[in-house]
Amino acid sequence: MPPMRLIASVLLVSSLPQLVTADIAGDFAGVAVSKTCPQKYRSGTGRCKLRVAFVPQEIFAMPGVDGTYGGDTFAEEALHFTKFDERYAAGHAFSDEEMAGCFTQQTNCPASGMDMDIMVKIFAELDWDFTLVAYKNYPTALYATRAGIVDMGWFAAAVTGKREACAGCPIPADPLKATSENVCCLDFSYPYAEGGLALASKGGGSPTSLISALMTVRMLNVSMLFLLLLMITGHLMWAIESRTELGSVYFPKAYLHGVFQGIYWSCTTATTVGYGDTGPTTGITKIFTMIWMFVGIVLSGTVAGLMSSALTVSDLQNLDISSLDELKGQSVCFIPGYYDEYMAKEGASVRARRLNTITDCVASLNAGSVDAILYEKHSLDRYINNGWLGDKFAVTDIILPVDYGVAFEEGSELRNRVSAALLGLTTEGTFMTQIKKKWLGDGDAGTDDEAADEEVNWNLVYCVAAFLGWLILANIAKFALAIRTVRGRGRGQTFSASISEAMKEDRWEAWRTPAFNMIERAVKESIGEIRGELKEMKEQQAEVSRELKEMKEQQAEVSRNQQKLLAEAGEGGAALVARMAKLENRIDQDSISSNRIEGGSPRNIDTLDPTKILTPI
Repeated sequence: MPPMRLIASVLLVSSLPQLVTADIAGDFAGVAVSKTCPQKYRSGTGRCKLRVAFVPQEIFAMPGVDGTYGGDTFAEEALHFTKFDERYAAGHAFSDEEMAGCFTQQTNCPASGMDMDIMVKIFAELDWDFTLVAYKNYPTALYATRAGIVDMGWFAAAVTGKREACAGCPIPADPLKATSENVCCLDFSYPYAEGGLALASKGGGSPTSLISALMTVRMLNVSMLFLLLLMITGHLMWAIESRTELGSVYFPKAYLHGVFQGIYWSCTTATTVGYGDTGPTTGITKIFTMIWMFVGIVLSGTVAGLMSSALTVSDLQNLDISSLDELKGQSVCFIPGYYDEYMAKEGASVRARRLNTITDCVASLNAGSVDAILYEKHSLDRYINNGWLGDKFAVTDIILPVDYGVAFEEGSELRNRVSAALLGLTTEGTFMTQIKKKWLGDGDAGTDDEAADEEVNWNLVYCVAAFLGWLILANIAKFALAIRTVRGRGRGQTFSASISEAMKEDRWEAWRTPAFNMIERAVKESIGEIRGELKEMKEQQAEVSRELKEMKEQQAEVSRNQQKLLAEAGEGGAALVARMAKLENRIDQDSISSNRIEGGSPRNIDTLDPTKILTPI
């Protein structure tokens, strides 16, 4: 909590008993607030009617002209402010007819914005009336509050100790020409918004600011969770698929190469890329894949959203400037108000140029007549987001945090009542959260504080580091074993030569893609079929050999019988002998052919290595 807010809270709590009456009290989220109107603020009808000073400005109190607020372009908005300024003189108090739309949230209210919404809420709860009094700038509106010309000033006034101090507080000759020197001796309510001063100037994409925007605690936690789940799902996929025949084609059984394929599958599935070169083959892993698809979409979408948000923040905050000293010698535009006080204290190194309105400063920056603008952070972001400052301009982060409160005349009886109401609304949270989201773009009033308080989830970091460390150690161990194996094969080989050969073998293993594994498996199956066919051929050859052997034995028996017959037949059997010799010749030739078939068979088929066949060129 900022110091000024802490002080205001302590003072407010100490004075709460004075705010409560026994019979008339309003309840703001458990904070009892007196609805009794001090006598000096009552109108002729007895109702409480307050004069509230406001200064036309972006976001907090956009002036209304003919039922419209602001413009769609910078030129239209500048013209809108000019019309309001010309139509209503400084100190103009709006009539009841002109104020009628403020209480019904209609377009005929003199102003619309964050201040108006909070003001209407509180005055409606207290059952008080108010009328707006327009001023041209902050010093004149604050002096009117100090002097009692108005009852309070509600225009996102910066709460500072100098403005509350009364020592050396001069009085201007003309209240409508008051300057920052006359803004003093004021009381302020409990702060209802936080903001600060920022600079708009030329800026290009700063790598440092981009990295800073990306390296947030939330981004780290989500990224660690995503990486951890990628590795876990990759291991699970490998563990299941590598046990099946077809699955081992896509997810090899070897740990490192199989897990690498698993993590690769996990990444392509989670990011919805899905190259199709690897995937599930069983029913269980297909169901697992479908679940991981939806989880991965959520996680990858979250990371993409955080990166997109970080890039947007980087675009808005890519000016790495923390003080005016970094703009030494440059011309800085500002308008009357707290900016005067800051320039007087910190602007010695720059060329100060004060203009009447912020639209004049924006026009001058776009025209190149000034180098930077010193103004309220939320409003400068609005000019950037609307594209009213060129692409070459950017806004810094807050260089001076400031709390905004309602200003009162010193010793005003209204201060504690309004402070208690603001404290109640802030404590309840819902209304103020909606208002800040509507006008400041804050999705949650405590978003910044929560982001700042968010802690790194070290358990996720440790788990991811353990997984990565294990994979690295496994690779080192594998490589060391490969070197040892290579050196064992080649005695006398130098250590560098062993490393070189081990790296070649490792590259060969890394080259084994799922498609290669499938081809290798097909070749092995083909070789197995060939081996079976050759085995059958060998068995057939053995059968033929046995038959030939029997034929030879039969031939020998026939020859012996022939010899006997010839001996008995005498010379008359000569022709028969010649004929039998031819028959024997023919049988011998058939035997030689059979031996050739047997001797020429591919006896070394069992030694074929499919990896040699598939060795890449």
